[in-house]
Amino acid sequence: MADTVRSILVEELGRLKSSIQERMASEKVNASGGTSASLKVTISEDTGVLTGSKTFLWLERGRGPGKDPKNFQSIISKWIKDKGIDYSSYIPKGRKSTSMSDEARLNAFSGAIAWSIIKKGTMLHRTHARRDIYDTAINDTLARVNARIGNMLGNAVDLIHTQAFSIKG
Repeated sequence: MADTVRSILVEELGRLKSSIQERMASEKVNASGGTSASLKVTISEDTGVLTGSKTFLWLERGRGPGKDPKNFQSIISKWIKDKGIDYSSYIPKGRKSTSMSDEARLNAFSGAIAWSIIKKGTMLHRTHARRDIYDTAINDTLARVNARIGNMLGNAVDLIHTQAFSIKG
């Protein structure tokens, strides 16, 4: 069966989604799996889109400082638990007593992380580091789609020329 634009997009965007999800797992930026699960491919007859949650954009370059999202500290607490980060020895700055409940320690730790991100951004952002989660995969996918659709159109033009020549001949 001959390729169609739609079939190429279905195959290539599905491949892109899987590639990004694999990179997220290998870079260990898939704590709860929510961001990975948020990736959705939508295909119409001649267009395709890969979408994901807002946090997806921060995976490669981090998040800069700025306004905190709603329930940010709760989001950070969940991330700490999902990542399995040990906060049991965390003592808030200026606190004299080390006696704290597990929940209070988690709240203090997540609050400190949230505050740091709001004020300074994530470590990835501050160090100008980059993780290659999706840039290379997107560029590779675009190159393949362009080549495949270009070949498909080239074959159609060749067929038109062949048919026009055989009619005149």
